[in-house]
Amino acid sequence: MTKKEIAKAKDSELIVDYVLTYSKLVLNTNLKLGINRYSKHCADLECEMLKRKMLTEDDIKRLNT
Repeated sequence: MTKKEIAKAKDSELIVDYVLTYSKLVLNTNLKLGINRYSKHCADLECEMLKRKMLTEDDIKRLNT
């Protein structure tokens, strides 16, 4: 999902994409593989979810600890 698609996506689509991307990020972190693209995408999704008040700053901090 691109940044433009993120802005136009339904809430449920954002949630599914976030969960899938975050799981790939964690897997690649554990396997010591590339994580930059997944990290950036998660940050973009978190930003949009924050704008839509689906998540709070505290939620995001909790998810990333």
